[in-house]
Amino acid sequence: MRPATAWSDYLAGVTTTGLTDSVAYTNLQGEDWVKNTQDLLMHVVFPSSYHRGQIATLFGRAGHESAYTDFIHCVRQQI
Repeated sequence: MRPATAWSDYLAGVTTTGLTDSVAYTNLQGEDWVKNTQDLLMHVVFPSSYHRGQIATLFGRAGHESAYTDFIHCVRQQI
């Protein structure tokens, strides 16, 4: 299954109540944690925005035109 399809299928089944469900996991450092689904989903989404901003900033500092980072426009244009 393609990652995009897996995410679409998963998100289609998430309920408002399900967003507060606890999820136990072990991070890469071997630490055990319990977080709710909503916090984990936000953790997946936010880094991409942060890193797009970093890339644009680094291009500008290097004297180049900033990288195009408008996600929704790229989706609309199928870029």
